[in-house]
Amino acid sequence: MKYNFDIFVDCSQNHERKWDKTYINSNYHLQGPNVINSSIADLDFATPVPISLEI
Repeated sequence: MKYNFDIFVDCSQNHERKWDKTYINSNYHLQGPNVINSSIADLDFATPVPISLEI
């Protein structure tokens, strides 16, 4: 089974705290369109197709 980790999955519309620009700015004093929060250890990769098919 091959995985493609080169495709960016945009999770910014999932209402996750790590993508909330207000949260990032207030806690880390960072702002701008190119800020990527990597402080929370989870993965923003697409689920492999065989797993999606089994679910």
